[in-house]
Formats: sequence, C-alpha cells, structure tokens
Amino acid sequence: MSADKRVVVIGAGPTGLGAAVRMMELKHLNFHIYDASAVPGGLSRSVRDENGFLWDMGGHVIFSHYAYFDDVMNLAISDWNTLQRESWVRCCGVWVPYPFQSNIHRLPSEVRDACLKGMEEAEAARAVATEEKPKTFAEYVSRQFGEGIAEVFMRPYNFKVWAVPLDVMSAEWVGERVASVNVQRIKENIQLNRDDVGWGPNATFRFPKAGGTGAIYEAVWKMIPEAHKTLGYQCRVVKVNPITKTLTMANGEAVSYDTLVSTMPLDDLLRAMATGLEEDPEAASASVLKAPRLREIAEKMVYSSTHIIGIGVKGCPPSGMQTACWLYFPGDGIPFYRATIFSRYADSNVPEGTGASCWRLARMRNTSPSTWTP
Repeated sequence: MSADKRVVVIGAGPTGLGAAVRMMELKHLNFHIYDASAVPGGLSRSVRDENGFLWDMGGHVIFSHYAYFDDVMNLAISDWNTLQRESWVRCCGVWVPYPFQSNIHRLPSEVRDACLKGMEEAEAARAVATEEKPKTFAEYVSRQFGEGIAEVFMRPYNFKVWAVPLDVMSAEWVGERVASVNVQRIKENIQLNRDDVGWGPNATFRFPKAGGTGAIYEAVWKMIPEAHKTLGYQCRVVKVNPITKTLTMANGEAVSYDTLVSTMPLDDLLRAMATGLEEDPEAASASVLKAPRLREIAEKMVYSSTHIIGIGVKGCPPSGMQTACWLYFPGDGIPFYRATIFSRYADSNVPEGTGASCWRLARMRNTSPSTWTP
C-alpha cells in the first residue's frame, strides 16, 4: 500500500485494532481508527460493576493456532491463566461431558441406544453416499450424527445458539468448531463407561489474570499512538459517501479516506452509505448501487443478538461444578443456552476476599425481521 494512502478504520474491536497494529508493523502510519464507544474492545470489552464483579460483554476465551495472533496477545498481556476446559451438557435429566457425541454413555440407556443407532446408520449412509457435501447445517447434522443426537442435542441446542433454523444456515463454517463422530471410539467409551473430553481447539485456553478479556484490547489500544485514534459517541459514523470517499460523524465532522476498513454492523454500514448517497445527487448518479437498493439489502439481513445476564453469588459453585468452566442447555424448558462460571477464569473476576463466584447466562434472540424464536 502506498504510504500516502489514507486508511480509516471504523471500530476499535479486535478486528479494527488488529488492522491498526498490522499497519504499524508495516510502517504505514497514514491511518486513523474511530470507535463510538467510550472504551476500546467492542463486544470484547469488560466492565466491573458497583459490587466489584467483573463481566465480559460476551462469551470469550482465547485459543489459537496462529503464531501471529499469539504473538500480539503476548505483547498485550504478560500475565495469563491457562485453563483446562471442563464443560457439561444438561440433557435428559443428567450431566453429559462435552463433546456430547463422544460421551453418550452418560445418557439414560434408552436415549443412549437411540443416539448410537443413529450414528451407526449415518456412518453406513456416508459410506455409500454419492451426493455432494451437505449444503446446509441441518443436512450436516443429520448426515454426521444421525437422528438420535440430532433430536436430543444438535438441533435444539444450535437453534438456541443461533436463533436461526439450521436449514437456512450454511455448513461451510463448521470445520473444527464441531466435533466429528468416531463410532468405534464411542462404542468403546460406552463399553468402558469412559469420559472422552479432550477434543477441540479450546481444550485448553488462556484468560488474563486481571481485567478480563477487555484488558487485552485496552492494552492493544495503548500500542496505537494518540494521533491515530479517537473514541467517543461524537465519532459515530452516520454517513458514508463511497464515491467521494468521505465519512460523516455524529458531530458533523467529515473524514476523507482512500481505503476504508469497516467493522461496524453491515446493515448499519449500508444504511450509512444510502444516507451519504441520498444527500449527494452527483455521487448518487455515479454509484452502481443506488440508495434504495442499499436500504433494501440492509433490511433483509438476518442477524441475532445475545442477551447476557450476570449473577454474583456468595460462596463457591455447588459440589461437582467447582472445576467447571461452562455448561450447555439444549432443552426448551430453560431459556438460556449457556451458563459460564466466570469466576473460574480468574480470581480477579470477583470482589477480593469475598469467596464469591459469578455466573453468566446467555440467551440468543433473533432481532432481524423474521419470526424465528428459539
């Protein structure tokens, strides 16, 4: 990139901060990063409440197999806790270790047998299948896990997580995010009554000893020179003119750019572009995408929001949960899909000397124009 090219970054969450850090490494200092919040970090920031409990704004743990990312994390934070993941699924009245599909020996025998039968049938079907790979997440679940696990866990849990029907979701994202099925190993687990919990990229993970996940991004923010960053509601982007390459902030300030890196919600960006074109007829006539079309696309976008409730509790977690990190709840009778024992991540997440614990409950809700309700 030419040194005289002006880069503007919208948003000081992990992605925007990562772009800024990379530009500094490349000695490209003609950039500025803006965020409408009072603190950096976006949805990865942390806050401490009036009672002394620390809360992350979302469910975050740090795990990576990218050396570059790890190097930046180590530059930002020097003191980490390294934890062994311990997570459980509440299903059919019992606790099942995660990953669920590897530990069905914990289920009631009738449910366990149905899950195993479904996996065996799915394995046999895959062996002779000639069709292309699954196009939707629903197809992936059926082909990979069979009907038993699909019914008791995969379908209900994932609908609660995403608040979107599985048959309208792509299967391309799955990769290492969902444990595959090894039927022979699962049979051995049943025979030996053996827990099998070591799978996954987050089997071990790191968490800052102080400050929560937000401490990482506050530290990265401090790496950026003051002249290249601005925080505050006054710099909320309200207009984007893609023809003149100009942003307009909430306070009326106009900012020019050569390259724009936007991490703001995509529907909001499209509406800001529509406004920018509507107020500049000459630019509007030169734009391939017209303002009405931009607004139409924005309104059709599907998205979900997470409602997170933090609960500070006197005393330790109950017996059997004192080493647990988080818990999954696929059942309809429980409104949240996940509970995190956040005090497990770092002692500093709770008020000093209280012996308290803190729990975080997460519930997903579809807030886009749809009728899907988990």
